[in-house]
Amino acid sequence: MASSIKGDKYAFYQPHRQQKIERSNKVVAKKDLSRALKLEEFKVVYQPQISLKTGIITSCEAILRWQHPLHGDISLAQFISTAEKTDLLVPISLWFLEKTAQQLNHWQQNGFRQLKLAIKIVGVHFYQDNFDLDIANILQKYRLNYGTLTLEMRENTLLQNKLKAQAKLKVMRNLGVNLTLDEFGTGYTNLNYWQEFPFNNIKLDWHRLQSVFKRDRSHQISQASINLAHQQGLKTIVTGIGTTADWQFVAQEKWDLIQGDYLSQPLSALEFSRLLQINS
Repeated sequence: MASSIKGDKYAFYQPHRQQKIERSNKVVAKKDLSRALKLEEFKVVYQPQISLKTGIITSCEAILRWQHPLHGDISLAQFISTAEKTDLLVPISLWFLEKTAQQLNHWQQNGFRQLKLAIKIVGVHFYQDNFDLDIANILQKYRLNYGTLTLEMRENTLLQNKLKAQAKLKVMRNLGVNLTLDEFGTGYTNLNYWQEFPFNNIKLDWHRLQSVFKRDRSHQISQASINLAHQQGLKTIVTGIGTTADWQFVAQEKWDLIQGDYLSQPLSALEFSRLLQINS
């Protein structure tokens, strides 16, 4: 048992109580996910990705959140395992794709024709046989400009079935979809391994990297990632910029795009639209 201070009172942490709360939340999630999808309790927010060289917003990452009536905003990471068990993860992923593509189309039709949008793809959906068709249909339905939709894939997803992943990613590139290797630098493989995959970008999470390695080691990995990626014609993205110190550190390097709460919190579509107008 541990304690913490809240105002002038002590709050005691009880592991068994916390586990009970977490189990209760999972039960609620299983019961509520289907309703949440029907009632569109999910929402999408957008975090800017900014060119380090020009300071211009060139893209954004779409982030899915569940507006739970009791628990407030819940991230995808918090309910993804429950969604998998209820077979709702693919329908939720499709809803997410539809909403983000619709919003990107709106921005492109209103003057931001080259704005790019990145969306994380879950492995359960990616490995479905009709995933390629889902993406092709969305591109056609919303008439997205070539090369403006980006799919972010994590290393562990791709390693589940290397040959199938390679084939699917080649189809995505042929459709004009950009591909980002997400959370690079904290996995089990190096960039040379990923030459076998048709990526456009690599993305490194600065906050997570520093939680795994000491700062000097993080800097070495960062520099090596940038140099090797640029040698192979890939663009580089760094996320997790949460403090002034983070910003000052990465600003000295040659990242193409930067992202994080220090630069901008994730925004609603309306808030992001206003930021685009100001930034342009």
